[in-house]
This record gives sequence, C-alpha cells and structure tokens, in this order.
Amino acid sequence: MALFKKEDAAVSAAVAGVNSILGDGSSFKGNIRVEGSMRIDGEFEGNLTVTESLIVGKSGTVKAEVEVGEAVIGGRVVGSVRASDRVELQTGSRMEGDVFTQSFMIEDGVFFRGSCHMGKEEEREDQILAPDQGGLGIVRRS
Repeated sequence: MALFKKEDAAVSAAVAGVNSILGDGSSFKGNIRVEGSMRIDGEFEGNLTVTESLIVGKSGTVKAEVEVGEAVIGGRVVGSVRASDRVELQTGSRMEGDVFTQSFMIEDGVFFRGSCHMGKEEEREDQILAPDQGGLGIVRRS
C-alpha cells in the first residue's frame, strides 16, 4: 500500500523547492518580493514578484499584478501575470486578466478571461495595446 497518492507526491516534490508559503486559511495584503519560489494556498492581494516559480494551489486566491519566472495556477488569479518563461493553468483554475509569457499551457476545464501575449520578453516590450476600431489591437512601436 502506498503512503501517498500520486498527486500528494507531486505536491510534495513541488513544495520541496519552495522557500515561501502562504498557507490555506491565511491572507495577506501588500507587496511581496521573493528570491526563489513561492506557493500560495491562502489569499493574497497586492503586488507579487517571484524570481523563480509561483504555485497557486487549488485553494489559493491571488488578486495582484504578478511578475514571475514561471507560474503554475491551480486556484484563482485576478490581475495580470508577466512570466519570463511560462504560465500553466491547471484543470479547475480561474484566470481573469492578461498573460504575458513565452509559453502558455491551458488544461481542460479552465476558466480564462483576458488576453495572452506570447513571445520573448523583448518582443513583448515592443508591443503596446492601443484602441482599434471597435476594440483593442496590438500596435508595434517604431
């Protein structure tokens, strides 16, 4: 008989590399900068900068402007996410906001309302959102 389910083993492996955790039942408002990785299973509101990986667990809620190396979202995020590497939305997650990243993965059963801007960071910095006839469009700076 196995002591851990497959999901528990994956979570344990992910948490092993995490040096900051906002646990289930906890809440924080303000600005956080993490050198390394962070896992959020509670509620966070504000500005969040994580130099490596951000993991938002199934019970996690983030209302923030987020800058990360990569993000794995299993809970809810409201606000923009800027990831230098990748963003992954897991089954059951909810993302409301714009995503700026090099790689974007969305599993089945995800709610996503926003826009996605993909490419290398320097290519994304060359683009700005501007009014277009009847909506938003991408305009390249000259």
